[in-house]
Amino acid sequence: MSYKISDPEDMIVHDERGVTHPGSMIGDQIAEKGLTVEEAAERIDMKRDVLNRVIDGDAPVDADVAERLGTLFGEQFTDLVYRWQLEYNRTR
Repeated sequence: MSYKISDPEDMIVHDERGVTHPGSMIGDQIAEKGLTVEEAAERIDMKRDVLNRVIDGDAPVDADVAERLGTLFGEQFTDLVYRWQLEYNRTR
């Protein structure tokens, strides 16, 4: 999959409480790529339970997680999910 994000701010999802955790979008991207969470975790050298916690919104997307996800989805994705997490943190 290849995509270009012209304005990453447009990709950040909001709900009635503010910005939603980026984990749900990460889970969607993994599924769109036809991977299981276990397969994705293996490809980015991360424990499955850690990736599941991120997807479930129970763990943050720190710089390391963002970089690892970028190896799977592209460099732009790294920036998007990290900025999304920072905005999520700011609104909580």
